[in-house]
Amino acid sequence: MGGSWDAVGQELPITLINVTNSPDNSAKKRFALNENVEKVLSANDVCDLKVAIVSVAGIMRAGKSFLISFLLRYATYMYYKLEDRPEKPREELWMGSEMGALNGGFQWRHAVRRQTNGILMWPVIFKCKLQNGESIGLIFLDTQGTHDGETTSSIWSSVFALSTLISSLQMYNVMRAIGEEQLQNLELYGGYGKLIAQFSAGETPYQSLMFIVRDFKNGMEYPFGIGGGEAYLQDQVINSSSFPKQSQEVRKHIMGFFENLSCCVLPDPGPKVMEEKSFDGKMRDIDLRFREVIQKFVPTILTPENLVLKKINGNFVTTREMFNYMRVWVDCLNDASLPRPKSLFTSTSMNDHNRVMNAALDMYSLHLEALVCSKNCFMKNDQLKAIHNLAFEDALKYFFASTMLGKGGEATEIFHKILEDSMNEKFFEYQALNNARIEILEKAVRTPINVFVCIGICTVLEYLEFKNAAWLKLVSYAALLQWLKTTLVGGIMILKDRNFWKRSDD
Repeated sequence: MGGSWDAVGQELPITLINVTNSPDNSAKKRFALNENVEKVLSANDVCDLKVAIVSVAGIMRAGKSFLISFLLRYATYMYYKLEDRPEKPREELWMGSEMGALNGGFQWRHAVRRQTNGILMWPVIFKCKLQNGESIGLIFLDTQGTHDGETTSSIWSSVFALSTLISSLQMYNVMRAIGEEQLQNLELYGGYGKLIAQFSAGETPYQSLMFIVRDFKNGMEYPFGIGGGEAYLQDQVINSSSFPKQSQEVRKHIMGFFENLSCCVLPDPGPKVMEEKSFDGKMRDIDLRFREVIQKFVPTILTPENLVLKKINGNFVTTREMFNYMRVWVDCLNDASLPRPKSLFTSTSMNDHNRVMNAALDMYSLHLEALVCSKNCFMKNDQLKAIHNLAFEDALKYFFASTMLGKGGEATEIFHKILEDSMNEKFFEYQALNNARIEILEKAVRTPINVFVCIGICTVLEYLEFKNAAWLKLVSYAALLQWLKTTLVGGIMILKDRNFWKRSDD
């Protein structure tokens, strides 16, 4: 394969979240979630996978989409349709030959107007394996550029907040240096997450942020790549004691937004990429130094063991679950031009509690079904009650031990009550089933007993030479034979299939 981009096929990015005019007010913007994306995230082969979501954000015309095209090139070569290839991909070949072109992927052409509106998603969920054999998913997002002259800062803030809430790794693309303006913008964009964190016992709202400094001009002091980027990050952001107090506060806020900060510094890709409209993506036209840095950089973040898996409140999230969170966040942002932080927090908290409550209820149901339905026909009501109490307590322990946004607040109280009511309702259903089984078995036993009693009476009457006694006895035998035919032959086969006749003595 040699890393050829042709392996991608004809896929095109799809809109995940779009910024549109409000139907009742053309001057007001709203966010629209593409409901068709749910089909992609819920596909059978990926829906239950833990997922890494890589997003690129930053100012317009700073090379965001150009960068993400390299990420896609690597993922396509290393993970896409491996079963159709005659040979295993070799990582050192992922960039392909100099004659190859960086075509396909997200559009990155020279343009005055923006190329990305809202948030775009690559329609392929790449599947890769960890060393322990577990398969995980990998998704790429491209985010609308900021400062495009067409949208307001509130829209930029909202789009950035959404893409960072959704992603597990947000790559923040800046030009030449991490300056005060970029940090202040980042503080503004991340402010939504900070406000959410105030309601979540100090949990950081976002996972990982990586500064990507394009066209870095200080490569002599800080070597290009992640190594030099980490040293630059320490001096420019982490160790802030030498900066004015206001700048220190900005950096402190940013570090409070994210679980992890990192940085990579990149050289400029060369004059043909930067200045010539005729540049068509040919690798040979990209500066060799840039290609060498990218060649080493991309695998360090996209190899399976280095991927950042998406978590919400400390819990891994699957691709299918992510769509529900996206819907909650988009709905909240549409309440106003800027989200009300408490509303955004509350909606996410309710969704989180509902997920844990359903898992606890499933645990309770499986416990009772395993003992009541699969093992036994019936049991004493006090035994059933004891099993219910045990399953009830286990489900509540799971519920209260789980990590949930806003745990201990109103949402916890609401869903605790719903969980208890739901378990009690299910218990009454199992109890009714158990009582019905007892009644069925009692009737099944009562019928032959009555027949045998009748036969016994007829035998005595026959002995006493009672008129018609022999005829009554014959009728009783016929009834007994009919019962044997219908119950012992047909019924026992059904009971055998269900293990229905056993009685629990445990």
